[in-house]
Amino acid sequence: MVAQLTAQGVEMPSRVGLVPGGMVAFDGDQLTINLTGITRGFPGRPDGTALNPTLTKMFYDWDITLIRTVSTVSGQGPDGGIPTQEDLTADFDNLVPDAVALWNALIAIHVEALIVPINVDFMYGPMTTIGPEGDMAGVRMPVSFQAGFAVNGTY
Repeated sequence: MVAQLTAQGVEMPSRVGLVPGGMVAFDGDQLTINLTGITRGFPGRPDGTALNPTLTKMFYDWDITLIRTVSTVSGQGPDGGIPTQEDLTADFDNLVPDAVALWNALIAIHVEALIVPINVDFMYGPMTTIGPEGDMAGVRMPVSFQAGFAVNGTY
């Protein structure tokens, strides 16, 4: 993921890596990946009532989150620290390239079969924006792939 984003000119945040739990702490610029669950059936259409579990597929569900510091109300100064429209537009101008680059990175990972072989189920999207929370905002992309077929053989 870092290689695909860096190749597109994305500046990597200081925190990059796997994080535990289903929620990401909004405590600094970061690119994180976290396991959100394991489903049986098909992502988005889990099947909990299969008559024969050996005929269903199991999927690992992940979130990839890229968040950055943005302008927010600080409560300081005569205007209450309210961001200007120029500040908000600059934050928007930073968020959009991150979103596009994250989407393109997932396409490259899929096409190059870097997580699972090309004939194994690998789904991503829809991407959503998140925040602002605290002084952070960014994008989150859900990713699911069929269990048992990772190219590195560890999951």
